[in-house]
Amino acid sequence: MVSLLPLLLIILRMLILPSSISPFVVSPSVTIQHTVHRTVSLNIFPKDAPSFPPQYSLHNLTKPTGIQFSTTLSFTGAFITGVNPSSKYLNSVGLNHTLLKIDTENVEFKPFDSIIESLNSDYTSLTLSSLPRPTKVPNATLTVRSLADPLFLAVLSCLPGSSLRDVLLSNSISPYRSLTKLTNCKGKQLCGTCIVDVEDQGSLSRKSIDESSTLKGRESMRLSCVTG
Repeated sequence: MVSLLPLLLIILRMLILPSSISPFVVSPSVTIQHTVHRTVSLNIFPKDAPSFPPQYSLHNLTKPTGIQFSTTLSFTGAFITGVNPSSKYLNSVGLNHTLLKIDTENVEFKPFDSIIESLNSDYTSLTLSSLPRPTKVPNATLTVRSLADPLFLAVLSCLPGSSLRDVLLSNSISPYRSLTKLTNCKGKQLCGTCIVDVEDQGSLSRKSIDESSTLKGRESMRLSCVTG
């Protein structure tokens, strides 16, 4: 009879945080501009939506406006994802229109948290753009070094918003060690074994609560499967 002990050990290995960390250090060398948008269930607009000029403004606004905003995975800028059906501005804005200004403050490239703070303050006007959001942006580059091999250095190019795990694997660089190369969850954020040390995280997607819990407070560590 075949012993089940090896199988149980592999399953246990996948359920706990590995003591060994991937030897690769990933350093983004340019700001990554993500174009992947979150979708929400509030994109309620009339079927016969009016046409809009490339840039337009709403003045003398009364709050709450009922206008819903979201952001990209880079958490930079804001765009409209919907308007409450009862809002007086239902026909005044368009889906996916980009927020350019709050009063006279240019917010097109500001962090989303800062934009939300401004939207929660007293303002009277919004300036928006109806032009399509950019679909082509310069490739991002990553500089990868190995902690195990000081002579190893790779500079990779990838599409903005790409999964760090997928970029590494497609360039024959594994974020896994030993048996986890075979027992990992294939990028489903279940095993916690695709850990890399990221030197500069300013241009990457934010850590989720689940990711922070898995990494147990190690600030520079990221799960490459959910980092983009």
